[in-house]
Amino acid sequence: MQLILPSQNKRLYQLLTMLQLKEQKEELILEATENRTKSSAELTAMEASHLIKHLENKLPNQQWSVNKWLRDKQAKKDESSDRMRKKILSLCHQMGWYVRDAGGKLVLKNGKQQLDYTRIDAFCAAKSPQHKALQAHTADELRVLVSIFENVLKSELNKV
Repeated sequence: MQLILPSQNKRLYQLLTMLQLKEQKEELILEATENRTKSSAELTAMEASHLIKHLENKLPNQQWSVNKWLRDKQAKKDESSDRMRKKILSLCHQMGWYVRDAGGKLVLKNGKQQLDYTRIDAFCAAKSPQHKALQAHTADELRVLVSIFENVLKSELNKV
């Protein structure tokens, strides 16, 4: 008796997530194993195959659902990246990284200070492990970059 394959387990959890059935996972597995187990790790490869087919049949339009799920997942990642970029820009505001003229005087646009994006991108390119501009960083890379900016702000505050 061969147990569930890693690829089957991955597909099973993908389907449970797409169909929003994670809470019913144990019930579904009990049903698929005729009350033998409620753990996916104890499914046989055949039981897993049947359960996966059963869940795939619940998808209204399989390709549409997979694409929607992937789009939603990417949107959440993009939202997270945007929040981290906004956090970095907030830290730059706190540090006073604004556009200045050659004399060091603040340049105002519509009566407001403007962040110095050239300075921010140059800092990111110099200090981040990836050596890229702010907008070019991925969500995982931005986590590290937020920490770098927070440390710079702390060191600036300690100087005062």
